[in-house]
Amino acid sequence: MAKIMGISIPDGILTRTTWNDARTEMEENPEFIVELIDETSVDFYAPYAMSIDSVTNILNSPTTAIRVADQGYTLGNSISAGAKITVQVSTAAVIRLNTTKG
Repeated sequence: MAKIMGISIPDGILTRTTWNDARTEMEENPEFIVELIDETSVDFYAPYAMSIDSVTNILNSPTTAIRVADQGYTLGNSISAGAKITVQVSTAAVIRLNTTKG
């Protein structure tokens, strides 16, 4: 089973000067950790309008394909709230989707 692990704390966030700065960073630039070990594909739905700006490999170095509403996706393009997002990797992996909210 593939897993979406929610929002992670971005690198450097703990050096922010105040909790409000840290909260603002996490709200504007959430990261989604996607575990694709048992399955190499997962579907989930955008919780809000967003874009996926980059993908970081955490475990292994797969080729990653992202589809939105069953169409090819280009990093940085807008994704509507509620849109189906499909993430597929070429080999078992854990990846981080670096996103921007809005």
